[in-house]
Amino acid sequence: MHPLGNDLSKLTDDELTKKIGELNKRYVQAYRIGPQQIIPQLQMLLQDHQEEMSRRNAKMLADMAAKMEKDKSNGKGIKGIIDIS
Repeated sequence: MHPLGNDLSKLTDDELTKKIGELNKRYVQAYRIGPQQIIPQLQMLLQDHQEEMSRRNAKMLADMAAKMEKDKSNGKGIKGIIDIS
């Protein structure tokens, strides 16, 4: 975790994705022409943002799996997720 990083849980998914894109752009610029000393700092920030995105994706998948399991136990099965009527 970067010591100067913000609380990423307050960002929306779109804001987080945008920040990751901006950090990637800055990382490439620093690697090409910028001061080499900033690269490890950008790597730490980028890693923090990517870990937050991974955490959110894992939570979303777990929630979906729990909903599918709940629907399955209620007898709805996949029809509870996708209405095919």
